[in-house]
Amino acid sequence: MACDGMMRLMRRVVALLGTCCAAAFSCQPETSDGGGSLLSWVRLDSSATRPREPYPWPREDQDAPACVRDGDSETGWRPVPDQPAWLRLDLAPRLGRTISLQRIEMTFTGDPGRVLVELAPACGDPDSETLPWSEPAAPLLLGVRRASCVTIHLAPPGDFVLTSLDVLAAESVPNDLPAPPAAPPQPSGKRWGVIEGFYGHPWSLRERRAMFQALSRSSMGLYLYAPKSDPYHRDRWREPYPEDLAGSLADLAVLARRWGVDFFLGISPLGDFDFDNASDLEALLAKMRGFLAQGMRHFALLADDIEFAVGPVDGALGEKHASLANRLLAELRQADAGVELGFVPTVYSEERRTAWPGGPAYLEALAALDPAVDVFWTGRKTSSDTMAPEDLAPIADVLRRPPVVWDNFFANDGGDMVFGNVFLSPFAGRSADLAQAAAGIALNPSIQGALSRLQLGTLAAFREASGPEDLEARLQTAAIAEAEMFAPSAQAAARDAETLAFVMRTFDGHANRPTECTALRQAVDDLERELSTGTFNEQSILRPLLLLARLSILPSEVHHSTIDTDLADDLFFPLQKAAALGDAGASALMALVQRLSGQEGAQELAEARAAIGRMSQNRFVLSPGLAEGLADAVGRIAPADRGIGPLAEGDPVPECRAGQRLEFRPFAGEAEIQVFGLTDAAATADGRLRWTPEHGGVFSAAVVGWSPGPPARLGFCRFELRCRGR
Repeated sequence: MACDGMMRLMRRVVALLGTCCAAAFSCQPETSDGGGSLLSWVRLDSSATRPREPYPWPREDQDAPACVRDGDSETGWRPVPDQPAWLRLDLAPRLGRTISLQRIEMTFTGDPGRVLVELAPACGDPDSETLPWSEPAAPLLLGVRRASCVTIHLAPPGDFVLTSLDVLAAESVPNDLPAPPAAPPQPSGKRWGVIEGFYGHPWSLRERRAMFQALSRSSMGLYLYAPKSDPYHRDRWREPYPEDLAGSLADLAVLARRWGVDFFLGISPLGDFDFDNASDLEALLAKMRGFLAQGMRHFALLADDIEFAVGPVDGALGEKHASLANRLLAELRQADAGVELGFVPTVYSEERRTAWPGGPAYLEALAALDPAVDVFWTGRKTSSDTMAPEDLAPIADVLRRPPVVWDNFFANDGGDMVFGNVFLSPFAGRSADLAQAAAGIALNPSIQGALSRLQLGTLAAFREASGPEDLEARLQTAAIAEAEMFAPSAQAAARDAETLAFVMRTFDGHANRPTECTALRQAVDDLERELSTGTFNEQSILRPLLLLARLSILPSEVHHSTIDTDLADDLFFPLQKAAALGDAGASALMALVQRLSGQEGAQELAEARAAIGRMSQNRFVLSPGLAEGLADAVGRIAPADRGIGPLAEGDPVPECRAGQRLEFRPFAGEAEIQVFGLTDAAATADGRLRWTPEHGGVFSAAVVGWSPGPPARLGFCRFELRCRGR
């Protein structure tokens, strides 16, 4: 984003948030009465994670550091065996201070080897204390020590998995999610919302709780629980949920209701449902009645993606599905007249209707559904590029009701067993009058629950928009909405919103378009074209270099923000890919600068190739081929003095302490500079960097410098600052 764009966004956020602490959604989180877990407040970092064979990368939903706090005993952090490992917990970015620690607990499988715990006033601060954890299966009592950084050092001799970890405070801990308002809101978009309906690891309880809040803030009232990997939802539907899981789902429904959201419990029994066996009907009714007895009133019957498990999809099957849905609704309404039921058909798109011989007859049979049953529909395709009222009119006529759109615009579960996708384009391709032809629009968003809130924010902006499609406005609205949910102040929210907006532009993609950093692709394409025609100048290089520099330190920028913990976790591995892309591209451009001054730039090109190698070890898709193409283009430039050269190195990086200003000149001589990764850092007119860190920790920073000359000079440097605590 250009500097003036950043300032406009900052001013907009401050204006929106200036009075938020007086609103129902408080800027400041509530505070608990006593000490408690700090885990939802920490930023996690670690040594390398073991790849999951046969791939050269780990699975972020099963192996990552964040798995120690996902509440799932079957996942956990898997460090590389037979070498020293560490897991770092940083409290400074979100709490901004040291805190009294009482004890640390962890569960694991395998042998952790010798375990040491390092406590420090800030991560990277040499003034630390190291304690042995001789019996790691038992809690480590800390005797009320103060710290803002905890590093656990391990030496696993073999296969080791850290399945859970907790750090308990000896003082009151702020609640990281606010309580619902006293009076439940009344959403204006009753059938607008979110579907947890993907294939893959289901969302955590915390992700669902935060999603209820996001829905309520957007005045949307639908949450459909239907994760394909919940065995009791689909494969083992005949079995009742275990008591603890059933209780958790019932509690979620109560919490959703307090936020003004209808929690629909989805059940998908129709892959092997025996319509001639009364016991199957009784098992299904018993399951639903059990939740009805716990106060749940919203249900959904799903018949999607069962075509390979059943006989022909035709009118006869449609009649059975309609009859079953009507029977369920009638039986449940005998106990509670307020019960509502949704239905997801096997033929859920126009593509299926026209491609399957029995598709039209199946849908015609569904016209017999009780008029109160909402039917979900994905549009022309499973994931539709565009959607307008004329796309819904035919199915509305057949079903005798407008459908609820099940929108897979952001769905990223397809192919996720191998490559990962982060889709953060603004919601687009839907006509402004689509809502007039639909009963509602619900996103089936991404596997990553926190990232899905950003996607929801762009849907909310679409819903509220009038006039021509403004995708940048939707993006900024979503970034602001997410930032204000978690930031402790208007100033922090403004900074976080700008960071999130840049992250969204970095991962500009959706289910029908691979993820690109679009602005970077355009800048690199322009540069390569100008190099081929000889029309380049230093600005041709500067434009992509500024973007690449920020990418190279983006993990650190997010780490030191007050962005939500789950969102930072979702971005942990994708941002490593972005940083490697930034390193590769910036090194290639500095090799180009060397070649344009008559030098070979061999070292810089080697560094670019090494970073490209790191990119190949990360499964997330981001601007495929861009770094390789840029490095190849630079390699074809013959060294010659063409009036552009590198800036000379400047001062060494000074020592750093929270609350104390540091100042130095990154490049020798006078140059304009732009700084990335150091919050609120200032650049003087003569090229000095001035910065006062708000908290201690390990910061990655990048600086781009330029001097118009002649001869024109360009520079890039990336460095690490280890700032002591206050």
